[in-house]
Amino acid sequence: MFGGFWSSYAFVLMNVGGIKEAYANDYQYGQSVAIFFLPWSLFAFFLWICTFKSTLTLSALMFFIWFFVFLFTISQFIGSVKLFKAGGFFAILAGCLGFYNMQAGLMDKTNSYFTIHAIPLPQYKHNDEEHATEEV
Repeated sequence: MFGGFWSSYAFVLMNVGGIKEAYANDYQYGQSVAIFFLPWSLFAFFLWICTFKSTLTLSALMFFIWFFVFLFTISQFIGSVKLFKAGGFFAILAGCLGFYNMQAGLMDKTNSYFTIHAIPLPQYKHNDEEHATEEV
């Protein structure tokens, strides 16, 4: 999923097809890059919501992915290099968590001498007996 993000962002940065020349100035180009980031930010946010019943590390990974794309989006809209660098920091954290999640998923007792355990998120237990309607 995010391979498409990085590939398309690389095309924008490498000016494939003369994207930058299509804009009158750098401000307009920066705004168009911000608009490019916006749907990716929304997509990452919705993916993060989908991890609330999974593991802590997967949820943290998706949060960091959403947050760095969100910071990239805001930094392009307002032209802030500091926010863009902060987004890069969260992208590095997301990469580290991605490797941890990969190892936790691949290493089990059949193929490794030690395992890495993913931390499950607390689950809300719903008691169906309290909400059952009494039939007369």
